[in-house]
Amino acid sequence: MACIAVSIAVALIIYGIGLIPLNLWHILAWLFGPVGVYTVIYALIKSREPTYHLVWGAITISIAIASITYNILNPIVVLGSLILVIVVIGLLGYWRGRKS
Repeated sequence: MACIAVSIAVALIIYGIGLIPLNLWHILAWLFGPVGVYTVIYALIKSREPTYHLVWGAITISIAIASITYNILNPIVVLGSLILVIVVIGLLGYWRGRKS
């Protein structure tokens, strides 16, 4: 929750000062981006179920990327990349589980 609060506070300051124009699509990036990065870091450092947390981290980061780049990059490309990342994470988790 602290991650989301800090992200919203920074967004309000940046939009309030006028550094970047307000775009409602970018709000998703302010919400999901930091949560996704936090989830991936947690998965790599401390999680007992890293595959689960890596998948959710990838999903939230993809939502953030799609909301930032929707006018430059087709969201379908982001979705396709997300599917590939999830498959790789799943395979790595499967192979890691088989070695145990």
